[in-house]
Amino acid sequence: MQYRAMRPGALKVWTAVRVPVVLALAVAWVAAARAEWFAGAAIVSLFGQAVQAWCFGTLRKNKELATRGPYALVRNPMYLGRYFVILGVVMLLHNAALIGLYTVCYYFYLQFRVRQEEDVLRSRFADEFERYCASVNRFLPKLKPYAGNRVLYFNLGLFVKNHGGWNTLALIAFYVVVAARIHYWPAF
Repeated sequence: MQYRAMRPGALKVWTAVRVPVVLALAVAWVAAARAEWFAGAAIVSLFGQAVQAWCFGTLRKNKELATRGPYALVRNPMYLGRYFVILGVVMLLHNAALIGLYTVCYYFYLQFRVRQEEDVLRSRFADEFERYCASVNRFLPKLKPYAGNRVLYFNLGLFVKNHGGWNTLALIAFYVVVAARIHYWPAF
C-alpha cells in the first residue's frame, strides 16, 4: 500500500476547523469528566506525554531516520505515547466499555497509519530503514538498543522545533481545567 496524503481540499478544511473542533471536544469532555478516575487518568496521560516529549526531543523530521532515544528501542514510540495520552483522557469518563472501544479503534488506526508511514520511510531511507526494521520491533520495545545507539538522548532544540512544549502545556492545561471543574463544580 502506498502512502496517500490527505487531498489538498480536505487538508485545507481540516486545518481550518481542527482548533475549534478540538476545543469543542475538550469543553464537552471537561463537562463529562468524573472524579473517580481523575488521578489515574492524569498519571496515564502524563506518562504518555513523557514518551511523546522524549520523541519530540529526538526527531529530525524529513532529514534523518530516527534511531536514537526511544526509537533505539521501538520503531513507533510516538504512537505508543499518544495511545496513553488519549487513554487517560478516555478514562476520565469512567466507562470501561468506552476504554475497550477506544483501544480496539486505536489498534486498527495504528495498523493503517503505521503501514502508511513505513512506506514513506522505506522509500526515503531504503536499505537503512530495512536494517532498522530487521532489528527493532514496531510496538514492543527491545532491551538492546538499535546498533548501539544512545537511548538516553534528548535535544531541547528539537523538542521546541517539534512543538513538544505546546503539546505538553496543552495537556497540563486540560487536566488543570478538569481538576478545577471537578473540585469547584462537582455536580456540573
